Amino acid sequence: DAYTTELIRKLNDTLRAASDRPRMLWVHISVPHEPFCRDSEGRQVELTDYGEKDSALIKHAYTEYLQYGNSIVRSLLTDHPELKDKIVIITGDHGPRYPFLQMKSFQTWPYAAARMPRAYDTAALMQLRYISQLPVFLNKCLRIDGGRPIPPIPHRRRSSAS
Repeated sequence: DAYTTELIRKLNDTLRAASDRPRMLWVHISVPHEPFCRDSEGRQVELTDYGEKDSALIKHAYTEYLQYGNSIVRSLLTDHPELKDKIVIITGDHGPRYPFLQMKSFQTWPYAAARMPRAYDTAALMQLRYISQLPVFLNKCLRIDGGRPIPPIPHRRRSSAS
């Protein structure tokens, strides 16, 4: 929970900071992974021990924490109206892996949502099956000068001393 809180603070600070260059931000927020430590309103909840058989308890805690995650995203989009002109992609690393699911295949379906300011190839986005396919999708839809891909920004490594 402390990691998520700090990450959201840093993301807000980064979004508020002016930039004269295009930016790509990749942020991994671990909501709704266990432990489910907040309810849908963002209040901290007492963590309960449960086993795989406690399907109703898991479903309730998971759903509450997922709603909290949705409120984080909603706040980011509301607090930073400049994002309406940006591509915002929200994904999960996998689907929910809990015993309350009727269709077990959902466990391998990552969540994905995209908000795009112009008409991009949203049909291609709907075909993505793995998070690792996102860079290919972005390269395909973000074309400049009659179809030339946007050149990649060189990756700068942090020194181990920092």
